[in-house]
Parts: sequence; structure tokens; C-alpha cells
Amino acid sequence: MITDWAIYYQQNKHLPLNKIMESYNRLLLEYQEQLMLITQQSSPVGAGPGGQDTYTSSPVLTYGVMNFNGSAFAIVPPDATMRFGTSPFTIECWMNFSVDPVSSGYYFIEPTSGILYGIGNYGGYFSWFRSGAAPTSFTDWTLNQAGPGNILSLSTWYHIAVTRDGTNTIRFYVNGTASTTTANDPNNYLPSTNGLRIGSTYSQGLNGKISNFRVINGTALYTGSSFVVPSLPLTDVTNTVLLMKSVTNATVVSDSSTYAKSITNTSVTWTDGPIVYP
Repeated sequence: MITDWAIYYQQNKHLPLNKIMESYNRLLLEYQEQLMLITQQSSPVGAGPGGQDTYTSSPVLTYGVMNFNGSAFAIVPPDATMRFGTSPFTIECWMNFSVDPVSSGYYFIEPTSGILYGIGNYGGYFSWFRSGAAPTSFTDWTLNQAGPGNILSLSTWYHIAVTRDGTNTIRFYVNGTASTTTANDPNNYLPSTNGLRIGSTYSQGLNGKISNFRVINGTALYTGSSFVVPSLPLTDVTNTVLLMKSVTNATVVSDSSTYAKSITNTSVTWTDGPIVYP
């Protein structure tokens, strides 16, 4: 793989300069991702605890960004891979808010068992919620990260992660730091008849951005009180069942996992990366 700019330019100088620069940047990202995979494969425990992608730098290198306008959303079709059952799982992404978040979740799934779960602002708290009631009645519990009057800053990227480990402990992380409380959730998560809805609930939506959305079924990547936030594009690690890299405008909601799910896009738009993590 040629990563030297001078050589790459000479081989492609018949193309417009902006096209050369765009393809060269893509090439560098792919090269960095390959290096990351080699690093993970050379260690029996992966690149960090649990095998997660633990790298630090700024800006965070990502392929692209999904943009949501309050009514835009993407739906991942229901299938057996999204059946968490009682197994460990990890859901993570980068998020950025354009306006103050309002009530309800920004992405969630509605299992056939009647359990709802997702991330949103509930009662003035930025929370991971789980409920057995209707989408607007979060009656069971929430794990809070930001209290009333202290909603996350606008136009700022945050790494968000939720995990359930082998002891059924749920942890909610923002920028690698777990909420001060955990929750025990032994529930059997069944696949939804509606699928995983990213970007909004049925009544409220995200005004902001999401990048590198990954779902892992069978592994809790993060289980401690903190971890090093990834700074390279998330990869198709063991047990990944959904990976939305948003590489190009044409693939803004495409699944880059081995399952290559066919995702429905409703008004989600694309912009290029990288994103900047403070």
C-alpha cells in the first residue's frame, strides 16, 4: 500500500487535485485501520482490556458522520444477531448535539418482549434507560451521566458506550468514564419487530451527529470504571453484529460488519470526518 504522498500524487496526477487528496486521505485511514488490526491480532488480549480499540490522539480519525435533523433516522432490520438474549453486549458510538436534547431516547430498540432500551435525556439527565412500559414511560431505571441543568455541551463530540457483562451488570460510559451507579439487568432481550431505530424515538429525535456506531452481541468490551477512549475508526472485532462507519455519502448508513445488514435511511445525511475529540 502506497502511503507516500509524492509517489501517490505522481501516480494519480491525471486526476483533479481534490479527488487525489480525497482518495489519499481514505487510503491513510485504511492503512491506519490495518495497523490497528495487526496490533490487536498480535496480542492475545487485543489492543486493550477486553480487546477494545484503545488509542489516544486528537482529532479522532473516523471515516464520516451521520447527520440528524430532529426527524431523520435509520432503521436496522430485526434479525437473530440483534437478539442479545441474556448475553453480554456493547453498544457504542460518537455523538454530538446541535441543540439541547429533549425527552426520550436518541436510539433504541423495541424488543418483542416489551422491553425498551436506549440513550436519551430523561428528566434533565443524559441517561441510559430500560423500561418495560410504553416508549414515553421509563418506569424501570436509568443510569445518569449529566444532571438537571448540566446537559452535555453543544457542538462537542462525546464517546458513548453501554455494556452488560457476564454478571448482568449494566454500565453507562461517557468519554470513557462510567456513571457513578450501575444496574442489574438479567432480562432476555429479544429482537424487535420494528428493528433498531437510530437517531430518534417515534416522538423525539436527535438534532446532531453520530459517528462509528457499533453493536457487539456476546462481549462487554468495557467493564471497569474507566477506559481509554478509541481514537481510530472502530473495527469489526469479535462478536460485532453492526458497524456503521459512514465511509461515503452513498454508504452513510451502511453496515460494515460481516453481516452487511440492509439499513433503511430516512433523511440521514453525510459529512466527512475526522471528528475532533477534546
